[in-house]
Amino acid sequence: MKQVLEFNTALEASFAAGLLESRGIICEIRNAGIPMERGFGTPAPMAPSLWVVDDADFPRALEALRDTPDASGRPWSCPKCKSENEPQFDACWSCGTERSNP
Repeated sequence: MKQVLEFNTALEASFAAGLLESRGIICEIRNAGIPMERGFGTPAPMAPSLWVVDDADFPRALEALRDTPDASGRPWSCPKCKSENEPQFDACWSCGTERSNP
């Protein structure tokens, strides 16, 4: 078992795990239930982390996560139905039409 990445939130780790699993890479999220807030006198919590079960999948996992869409871009309008879509999606949420220029 090998650690792939640490994340700021359990939601981000869960998204990444789903992406890996969709590509046939078995993985595990650790520290997902530990809140990231830190109070006075309490030790710093560990960040949620994603691990591949089979070490041989590690390079494929890194490649898959490197190829994930960027959510920090600009929204795009569907060429068919004109619905507004978030930048990380390659297909329209409303009608399913693929993005023409990602």
